[in-house]
Amino acid sequence: DFKTKSIRKKVMLCVWWNTRGVVHYEVLEKGETVDSQLYCQQLERVNQKLVRNGENPKKIKLLHDNARPHVSNMTQSKIEELGWKVLPHAPYSPYLAPTDYHLFRSMQHSLKDQQFKNVEEVKKWVEEYFDSQPAEFFHSGISKLRERWRKTINANGDYFID
Repeated sequence: DFKTKSIRKKVMLCVWWNTRGVVHYEVLEKGETVDSQLYCQQLERVNQKLVRNGENPKKIKLLHDNARPHVSNMTQSKIEELGWKVLPHAPYSPYLAPTDYHLFRSMQHSLKDQQFKNVEEVKKWVEEYFDSQPAEFFHSGISKLRERWRKTINANGDYFID
């Protein structure tokens, strides 16, 4: 009697997006981590895509959290080289991370009961998911950030329930 066992492997999804949609994403396999070197390589790939899409790199405003690879000297130098401006992000504040409260929350609902056999299936699903989202989905996710920032400032950085 042969039974198929589901092997649970985790993958990491790194996403850069703006009001018009996903600019770039990468799926890292189990065991892969984001260090400063990989993050700088990813930022370069994002920049290349932005330039190809007609974006002016000098007008890019990057919002990322305070993870070590994001605040390392290597990363700071790379961001300066690219000419991007970094928006402030309060430590440990997923409330101000549109990817957490908007993009990944929506993906989580769609992923319910999904099972993938390999990383290629994950990549295919992610691509189809992003492609299926209307332009307004991305625009509203970024737009919500303004209101969330106001609430956080009004709460003097204290936690609050939305």
